[in-house]
Amino acid sequence: MKKILHQINQCIGILERWACVLILSVIVGSILTQVFFRYFLGNPLTWPEELSTFLLVWATFLGASWVIKQSRHAMVESFVNLLPERIKLGVLIAANLCVFGFLAVVLFSSFQLFPHLWDVRTVSLRIPRCFFLLAVMVSTASMILFFIEDSFIRVQRFWKPEEAGKKMRTQTDF
Repeated sequence: MKKILHQINQCIGILERWACVLILSVIVGSILTQVFFRYFLGNPLTWPEELSTFLLVWATFLGASWVIKQSRHAMVESFVNLLPERIKLGVLIAANLCVFGFLAVVLFSSFQLFPHLWDVRTVSLRIPRCFFLLAVMVSTASMILFFIEDSFIRVQRFWKPEEAGKKMRTQTDF
């Protein structure tokens, strides 16, 4: 199961990375289109700013999920690094459980809010506002999958002291 979950998380991470690249490319293209139409043709368009905002929300949440999988989020580790390896694992497991709980609340709340935003549309593109919330739901579900895998690995290392001395996961593991 651990191997399957790892492969799923790797595939999702690759999709997130390339989706962010594509999204940021579309944002740049739409902003350049807006600049051209506004300053060179004197006829500004109404949709590029809204499209860029919509895509920026998606890039932000997909990027956050991808960065978690790379272990590159900012964190203060000075205290945790002073602890013995087994206690360090226990603290990291507790932190994973806290993050998992927070993500579960966000996902549950998003599901409750989603139907209420279906009829609310954006001004220019007429996109239902629930698609903004969909970015939160997709990335949160992806992060939850990662934290399940990561917690499983850390609990396994915690209960097997001979493996507790092994190097912790780094950004190159994903």
